[in-house]
Amino acid sequence: MKWQSIRIFLTLLVTGIISIGMLSCGSDEPTDRTSTTDPSVPIVVATAEPIDFDAEKNEINQIYSTFFSAFNRRKLVDIRKIWKEHPVHAQFRVAWVAGGFVEPVGPTAGWPQIESTIEGLWVAQGTSGQNWTGSNRFSQFWIRRSKSDPNTLEASARASASYRSQGSGVTYAYLIKPEHEDWQLQQIDSVTGNVINMGRGDPEISKYFTDESAKAP
Repeated sequence: MKWQSIRIFLTLLVTGIISIGMLSCGSDEPTDRTSTTDPSVPIVVATAEPIDFDAEKNEINQIYSTFFSAFNRRKLVDIRKIWKEHPVHAQFRVAWVAGGFVEPVGPTAGWPQIESTIEGLWVAQGTSGQNWTGSNRFSQFWIRRSKSDPNTLEASARASASYRSQGSGVTYAYLIKPEHEDWQLQQIDSVTGNVINMGRGDPEISKYFTDESAKAP
């Protein structure tokens, strides 16, 4: 009987030692899951590539030159190729003076309406023979990254040109360049010199901007 009690005691003792050993081993992982990043290594923040203003200005002028030529040749298919056809902010406007009053057409919004307006100018009585006149190259540019999408460039530009030959005028334009795509004309606005002289020469297209920080050299 005495031997049986000793055996039970030894069994309990061994079991207790094994249990304590298992608890002490536990997991080797630290309970404090702090970052193992070396604080001495600087964190690099990705930045956008600088804008190549000369290259962008040349591409924008190619778009405007194509529009200028296509409008005067009555080639709507060529205008369509350089226009962002369906955004809600696509706009077209021309304004001149007739009979002492400013005669504006537009701003027309949306590509189907723009297309119809341009074709109407080409065939309407009093405007069927009128062309875009002046320079087919922009002389001033404002280019920046879009606030809504940094991968998209947007630009405003102006040229000494206008629809209808009433002396000097101004053409205003707004264009965008999505990532991996070409520049696309989105809004264009023309006022003749007579309109400017009457104090009505400001652009009426909605996206045109002239922020000093975006002025291209």
